[in-house]
Amino acid sequence: MRVARRADIMGSMSDQGPSPRPPPSGLCKQTAAVLVALALWALWPGASLLSLLGSYVLALGLCNLVLLLAPSFWPSFTSRSQGVALACLLGLAPAAALVHKLEPVEETERLAGLPEHAADRRRIDALPAIAPAVLFLDHPQRFFVHAPGAEKVEVAWVEGKPPLAAVALGEGLFRLAYDPQAGLAAPPGPGPFAVSLFVDGAVHTRAMTAILPEPHPRWFASVPQAGIAATVSEETDEAILVWRDGRLRRVPVGDGPSDCVLFAGGKGLAVCHRYTGEIWLIDSESGAVARKLPTARFQTRLAASPDESVLAVAVDGVERGIHIVGLPDGARSSFVPLKFSPDWLCFGRTASEIVVTCRRDRTIHRLAPQTSGIAPVEPIRLSRPVVAMGRAPDGRAVLAATTATGAAEHTGHHLVVNALLRIDVDAWRIGATIVTDKRSDEQDMPGSTDRGVSPMGIAPFGGKSFLVAFAGTDEVWELPFAAGGGGPAAHYLHASGIRAPHGVADLGEGWWCVSSPSEGSISVLEPTGQLAKVHRLSPERSELAVRDPAALLRRQGEQTFHEATRAGLSCQSCHLHAGSDGCRHNLGGGALVATRSVFGIAGTAPYLHDGSHPRLQDLHDVAAGIYRGYAWPADFDRALALAAYMEALPLPVNPRALSPADLARERAGVAAFVKARCVSCHSFPAFTNLSQHPNRFVFPEILPGPGVLDTPSLRAVAEHAPYLFDSRASTLEEVIDRWNSSNRHGDVRALSQDERAALIQLLETL
Repeated sequence: MRVARRADIMGSMSDQGPSPRPPPSGLCKQTAAVLVALALWALWPGASLLSLLGSYVLALGLCNLVLLLAPSFWPSFTSRSQGVALACLLGLAPAAALVHKLEPVEETERLAGLPEHAADRRRIDALPAIAPAVLFLDHPQRFFVHAPGAEKVEVAWVEGKPPLAAVALGEGLFRLAYDPQAGLAAPPGPGPFAVSLFVDGAVHTRAMTAILPEPHPRWFASVPQAGIAATVSEETDEAILVWRDGRLRRVPVGDGPSDCVLFAGGKGLAVCHRYTGEIWLIDSESGAVARKLPTARFQTRLAASPDESVLAVAVDGVERGIHIVGLPDGARSSFVPLKFSPDWLCFGRTASEIVVTCRRDRTIHRLAPQTSGIAPVEPIRLSRPVVAMGRAPDGRAVLAATTATGAAEHTGHHLVVNALLRIDVDAWRIGATIVTDKRSDEQDMPGSTDRGVSPMGIAPFGGKSFLVAFAGTDEVWELPFAAGGGGPAAHYLHASGIRAPHGVADLGEGWWCVSSPSEGSISVLEPTGQLAKVHRLSPERSELAVRDPAALLRRQGEQTFHEATRAGLSCQSCHLHAGSDGCRHNLGGGALVATRSVFGIAGTAPYLHDGSHPRLQDLHDVAAGIYRGYAWPADFDRALALAAYMEALPLPVNPRALSPADLARERAGVAAFVKARCVSCHSFPAFTNLSQHPNRFVFPEILPGPGVLDTPSLRAVAEHAPYLFDSRASTLEEVIDRWNSSNRHGDVRALSQDERAALIQLLETL
């Protein structure tokens, strides 16, 4: 009976025919639509998310049309094996498209660097927040903590050590000053570490990075007759003496030595400092400190008069000028105020004549200090600032290196012409211009770059010529003093392992020496140009690769920063000593914009004025693309090395930050900053919200057209004049008054005159 009933049932089912398969599920249709969309996108000419969206809409429409016109089509392809086969077939073209279009899509949609940008945003948005996120173990610095509603904030770099108290500035902002020289607790070494923020008793841990720079010997002073030269390493607070016979001595000095000179036939060494308000006089033979002469902080350059009767010290702090100190004991001193920031300086023919340059306004001045002040002399105006300067022994001529010829300002397309200017001090004019590099379109592969890129150091040699070090092409020239004295004799150092030379000095009897800051080395060379000895102040590359790979990557990035491209320029050409040349450029043929400083840009992605480069390593594309690559092949990732180097460049130390603070005035400035809604873009604690804003929204009267502006950090803004995207504002007052008629760049109209003054004072101290 059971068998018969089963047969009846089967017969009934066969009479009804095969049961229809269920319609395709929504997931099946969506999968098919996505696969078809990607296949269409593989054929689409545009690599963008908009083209991908269009492909998906078109594919979804096609799938629905197939369902409408041929409903029986889908069931025939719904078995597992057939579905997998169809998916593989449709997925081949999309897979190839993804491989080829991923990078263009990232560039078009600015998707590259999103993780880094998100990390930077989280760092300043996760309250309480501290900025910057990098601690340097070699110089004084300041941090800001944003902790809304808090009354007390303390910071501990090391667990178990007493925390440092931060100063409350109001509006949830706190300021912390830290100086490694003060003996305060610091991380035990370089690398990532966890900082503890104590906010009203609650502990919050944040990630930071500590950096301990390697020695960086730069420019020399020398006494050839005694066979001695000297330099300083600001990063490691030491003076370095080197002799022709191969000796070397390292002498600990004050905080931030910035320059040195030799006197008394090489027996005495004078060292000036950036952060220690003293000039140290040192016995060269013993290394003993003979005397400490008190003077102002932020001494930048030092020169001795031809008769060694006085020292001239350039000071670029709260007060700017030249400090004149008597030799040999400093018994006489005076201060000559200046209206500009002094940079390079040397004496002319006598102790009463000084030649000094100014980077910010690209000028060279001849000063004659007198009891009644300075005898005015019209400065020589250049199109680019002086990179390095050297004095002929008789003081009648000065050789200055720059990156453009002529006295008229040139603002177009990163045009760089490396040149040496012979300045006739008596006639006070440019006597000759020597272009050091000649470029051609044939320079299309590593090693084909012409020589003479990025002149960096200049020194007299043998009484008849100058030695000129070129950091871009790893060479040193011998250039005759006299115009028409013949062409230069070149020494190529790259094969000897000397990278990015900066300082060069005469050691007498035809011997000379050269420094490599990035390598942390001083090399002594014979009269033939053969390498005699290398003094390594830093570990060799092989040792550094094992001991501190991050430091090795920074070293390689520093060398890349100075290395010549096949277009005849380097990063250094415009970002002078990692700062700014104070000029405007139209990089890539765009609008003219001011050169930004590279110091302190870590953690402020994206980069460039329009935020077009989401990561620091993306800036490598400028050199690799627009400027046709580098002079030498590399066995490391240049993009990552450049990023590592720039991430380790600290913010400039603001001279006002080391002066006694007017706390009430500072708090009034913070209140005005918030009242004017500056904080909506330049938000605490980094003083930037890491975003871009439409040109016409912020500066409708200046930039009415399309485009965006990246929000820069206001940290150290006082050190970055002139201001705004195209350097049109000479002062901070002009930024908020003259070039803000629409009141969009902060609600300045809401402030009283006293509040505006407090706001300016706050900006000057950041």
